[in-house]
Formats: sequence, structure tokens, C-alpha cells
Amino acid sequence: MKKLIMSMPLLAAAVCTPASAGLIGSAENFAIVSNTYTSTGDSSVVYGNVIADTYATAGANTIINGDFRTGDVLTLGDGAAVTGNAQSVEAGTATANTTVEGNFEVGGVGTMGDTSYVQGNFISGLAGTIGAKAVLDGNWEVGAGSVATASLSSNKVAGDAVDTDTAYLNGVKSAITNDMNAATNDLIAAKVSLTAMGLGTGLAATMTVNTTYTAGVFSAASWSTTAGTTLTLDGQGLDNQMWVFNIEDILAFGGNSTVKLFDVGANAQVFWNVSNLTPGGYATLGDGADIVGTIIAEDYVKVGANAFVRSASDGNCAGVYSTTSYVTIGANAVVGGANCSVTTTTTTVPEPETNILLLAGLGLMGFIKRRRCKKAA
Repeated sequence: MKKLIMSMPLLAAAVCTPASAGLIGSAENFAIVSNTYTSTGDSSVVYGNVIADTYATAGANTIINGDFRTGDVLTLGDGAAVTGNAQSVEAGTATANTTVEGNFEVGGVGTMGDTSYVQGNFISGLAGTIGAKAVLDGNWEVGAGSVATASLSSNKVAGDAVDTDTAYLNGVKSAITNDMNAATNDLIAAKVSLTAMGLGTGLAATMTVNTTYTAGVFSAASWSTTAGTTLTLDGQGLDNQMWVFNIEDILAFGGNSTVKLFDVGANAQVFWNVSNLTPGGYATLGDGADIVGTIIAEDYVKVGANAFVRSASDGNCAGVYSTTSYVTIGANAVVGGANCSVTTTTTTVPEPETNILLLAGLGLMGFIKRRRCKKAA
């Protein structure tokens, strides 16, 4: 296959400045942000925290290396694992064989399935159920007047449950809402900033041959790659290189297509800014695609089976973000990398007179672990 090489000069001052930790603001706390629902396919892996505005589902044997949080209903499929907190504003279910290394906290009915394991606390605003052979290391709380049910083969009995600390749980739910709104607003602002870098170099509608770009700004009305092609981003051995792709409508990576970095120094950044001029743009990755960078789409993002979304620089989480719609991750797909740095916060139970001060800070802290919960990362 013929290789097309394009070496483009930097087209905006912002492109050659040091990588800015503030470009996407609080969204950097998450590997995935979805303004409706998020679902991950079976045996997928996400390195980083995940937040969704409506429901969130982790497929069977999925691993979430961070917190998994939703403004509606949360479901962990058979054998799924969350290394941080699993939190929802409404109901939450950790089905059979699931593991939550942090707290499992839900505003409505909470269920720990058979042989599930929660290392932290299990807190629900309504009824709470612990299934057969399930193990809860921490404390168990259910809503006042609600039913607490524990299998005889679990390590808890119904009498172990105490009334939920309503103020604390309301603080958790408020933090989810506040963090969701903050991340979305920061992503919208980031799209404005990326768009302001200009159109730069125009791209053909479809990349059909292997191509190399040096750092710069690139744009297209819609842009796709042919299956199996490779886009190489050449950093020329320099630090702080940035590639910005402003795509007006549709971004589509073909199956088994690749975007990779070459000869990059520290703090490389790659942004796929979809629908920066008109509403409704979305992004898709075909099965087996392997790309580098942060995807910010106004509409949905679909990551195919066995696909990868990798970080552009060590220590950071790759980002897959939708500002108005959903994010789905296919079976065996991977977002981020094992060197992704996930920050969590631990705290102990305050005395009653300090509860008000604690709640005032919940919206800023975002991720909380309580009482006997251990650090997740």
C-alpha cells in the first residue's frame, strides 16, 4: 500500500505550547463521560473513572479501574469488577460474582448478587439485599423502614443493617450530579477552545492510504479511515506536541485501522473534536480499531469490539466523551492504559457536628470512600 507523508507546520500558537492540564478541566477526572447512558461490552476494560447522566451498565467480566457512577440506575454484569466506588442516584445492582473494592452506594433499592463481594460499605436509600455466599467487608445500611434481606450463606444477617445516614447519601447523590454537570460544561468549553484554533489543514473525506502528520490543526466536514489503514502522528522528538482534529459532522475509524504516535516527547496531546460547527456529530470506532487521543463528540460515541482508545501521554487516562448523548464500549474493548493515574479520596466518619462541613465539600471532592473502605488505586 502506498504511503502518503504530510509534514505540516504548526498552525496555531496553542498547538506548540506545553500541554495544559486545564483544557478539558474536571472532565480529566473521567475516562468516560456520557450525558445519557453508558454501557460496556463483556470483558471490556476501562482505565479511569466513568460517569453517566442516566443509567450505566458494565458487561459481564468488565473491569472498571476507577469509580463507576451514574445519575440513574447502575448495573454490574456477572463477574464485573470496579476498583473504586460504584454509586448511583437511583437503584443499583451488583449481580453474581461481581466485585466492588470501594463502596457500593445507591439512592434506591440496592442488591448484592450471589457470590458478590464489596470491600467497602453497602448503602442503599431503600431496601437492601445480600445474596447467597456474598461477602460484605464494610458496614450495611438500608433506608429507614425498608427491608434488609441477607442470605443465610452470606457473611451478614438482617440484624447487621442499620438505618442509612440520609445526609451522607444525599451528599453522594449531589456529588454525582454536580460532577456530571461540571464535566459536561468543561467539555463544551473545551470544544469551543479547540474550534477556535481554526480549520488548519483540510482533510480529504476518507483516508485510504497510510499517512503521517506532524503536529498541527486539521479539519473536515466528515472524516473516515479505510479499514486497516494507519495514521502516524510524528512528534519529531519534541515535547508538548499537539494534534487537533476538528471534524464538523461524523468521525469514523474503519475496522482494524490504527492511529499511533511516533518519536514523541513528553506531554503529547491528541484531540478528536467532533461536531465543532454544527450540532449532531458523532464518532465510531470499527471493530479492532486502535487509536490514540481524546474523543469529544456532541452526539454519541461507539467503540467497537476489540478496539482500543489509548492515551497520548503516560500517566493520563484516555478520554471518550459525549456532551449530549451516549457512550458504548464493545466486547473486549479497552479505554486507557495500565499506567493511567486514577485519583480517589478517602475519609473517615465525622462526628455529627461536622456533617454539615463535610457535605459542603462533597461537590468538589467527587469521589469519596467512607468508614472501613480501603483505597482503590
